[in-house]
Amino acid sequence: MKVMLDLNVIMDFLQKRMPFFPPAARVLNRVFYGRVVGVMPVHMVTTLYYLVRRQKSSGEALDTVNWLLNHFEVAACNKADLLAACSLPFADFEDAVSAVLAGKEKCECIVSRNLEHFRNAPIRVLSPEQFLAEVS
Repeated sequence: MKVMLDLNVIMDFLQKRMPFFPPAARVLNRVFYGRVVGVMPVHMVTTLYYLVRRQKSSGEALDTVNWLLNHFEVAACNKADLLAACSLPFADFEDAVSAVLAGKEKCECIVSRNLEHFRNAPIRVLSPEQFLAEVS
């Protein structure tokens, strides 16, 4: 199974944000142990670096990015993908790009805590809890 993870799930894990950390950790463990193929949109990599760098050193931010890149595939983006995202009825352009890339990468779903943000996605969107119930 191939899934795209939304930034909020990865940040819940990295920052141990309660009460979201336990399900996020269980989702990421499925990726880390090869039970599912995890995909990150390319724009998430730079955003993750920026967010981690705000709280830690640039070296720690790079270590985090490298660690995630060792476990996740990265969905590349081109002009056609951005134009496709522009045509989606999304309030958040970043989420629209993620939805387009999830489809392009043939992901079975997007795992996100913000289901409402992906209401118009052309792909299934599951909360971490829904995803875990489905793959258990």
